[in-house]
Amino acid sequence: MLSIDDLYLTHAGLVEVAAKYPDNFLLSGRGQPGTHDVALGVHLLSRLREINASAEGDPIRLPFFDKSLFAGEGDRVEDSGNIVRHPLDIVVLEG
Repeated sequence: MLSIDDLYLTHAGLVEVAAKYPDNFLLSGRGQPGTHDVALGVHLLSRLREINASAEGDPIRLPFFDKSLFAGEGDRVEDSGNIVRHPLDIVVLEG
């Protein structure tokens, strides 16, 4: 299962968005439109769609966003998400 919460921008990306729109309180944290890494989500869903195309399929590590980092602002943690392997029957994008 992939959670939309795990597709937030990195902490640096969230800080950049907040700095770009200092008058928009909604963009001073995570959760609102504009705080997700859409390109990452599209890339992951495309890879998951194709995972069964080859006999073995390359394993895919899902991202993990740790909300406890940076005093609760959170950050994506590299190499810590679940690994999905071939064969794959269904993908659940929770959010």
